Amino acid sequence: MLQSARLERWSLTVAALLFAAACEDARTPAQPGAAQFDEATTGHPATGDRPQGQTECNPRSRGQSGVSCVAFTSVTAPMGLTIDGLEGRVAVSASNEGRATVSGLLVEAWILQGSARRWAGSSAPFSCGPGPCTIPAGPSSVPDGQFNVDAGNQFPGSGTLMCGPATMEIDLTHEGTLLQTVTATLTISHSGGCVRPEGAALSPTTLQLNGLEGTATVTVENDNMAPVSDLAVQGWIVQGTARRAAGNSAPFTCARGSCVQRFNFVANNALPGTGTLLCGAATAEFDLTQGETPRHQTTIAIALSHTGGCVRPESAALSPTTLEIGGSEGTATVTVENDTLAPVSDLLVQGWIVQGTTRRAAGNSAPFTCGPGSCVQQFNFVANNDSPGTGTLVCGSATAEFDLMQGQTPRRKIEIPITLSKRGGCP
Repeated sequence: MLQSARLERWSLTVAALLFAAACEDARTPAQPGAAQFDEATTGHPATGDRPQGQTECNPRSRGQSGVSCVAFTSVTAPMGLTIDGLEGRVAVSASNEGRATVSGLLVEAWILQGSARRWAGSSAPFSCGPGPCTIPAGPSSVPDGQFNVDAGNQFPGSGTLMCGPATMEIDLTHEGTLLQTVTATLTISHSGGCVRPEGAALSPTTLQLNGLEGTATVTVENDNMAPVSDLAVQGWIVQGTARRAAGNSAPFTCARGSCVQRFNFVANNALPGTGTLLCGAATAEFDLTQGETPRHQTTIAIALSHTGGCVRPESAALSPTTLEIGGSEGTATVTVENDTLAPVSDLLVQGWIVQGTTRRAAGNSAPFTCGPGSCVQQFNFVANNDSPGTGTLVCGSATAEFDLMQGQTPRRKIEIPITLSKRGGCP
């Protein structure tokens, strides 16, 4: 590994060469927006800039190994890379000014940032005879003389690469011994954003529509080198075209690393947004904002239900509200609410009259299918001790009970108070 003093010397040398190249309008880089070093400006390192102990090239020497005669003639490096993002590409050329073929050569790229140093990519090993070298591509389908480079903390090296300025170091080595180094400035970003919601969780994962709140936990990752302020997390529930606010964090500042935010999260159609949330699968969306500027978001799958059931009798009415025992029928009107996303079939409303321990059937709807939304069912409703059930109905207060059934399965029920009387009056 290079000593820091050497890196500084090479950085200063390359900066001067870059300035000269810009003035001379040197050749086009391998990819747009790249730093470039070419033969006219880079040439060979001066003796004092070579790694310690390396012999200066003497093309006329028959006894020299020739290793010191191999050097870069041009290097083109990307100006930016994204952690866990797309690859960039380095283009290099080199030549051998000696008389002998040199084998065991390799070009490697490293990313340096503060105390962090991570491998970024390399060419395949190669040999170079006298004259220009043919540098084979790395283990990717790219042209000779080029190889892909990545920014990632999973690669060999040490330290953690963060968003911000960095240096790309491109090394020419011979059997592990450094021959030449060039450096270029580099800006590192992150594929998910340098400040981003890295993960989210909701407890419980099923929320009741218009019911109790859950707790959202959002982990925000700051891959910058400094704290970021004026952040907030806004929660939403998204279901098809419906989108409703569900809660938000307080404004916060996130230092370098991770910040955990917790806040209440609720499913309610009265909150700001559009559309109607229904029972079923939905998405909890967490948007990270900085001031009024959206940054990044993360989503998780959740489920919505209803405290009264997703298919339920929402209301009921009876006309008249006073029924004669064994007398004329009244009319029951029951509104069934289907808060699911699809029609529900094989439904039926069964009516009962309950009075103390007495319970007698009073009428029922025909079987029906209820699409999303409301369905109104009307049917005859009668108080009669000859109807199926138990006990004896008598004059006085009673309860009309309406049970929603799906096939033979009870779903939900609703009750309203009624009054029972007798023809000719009650005693």
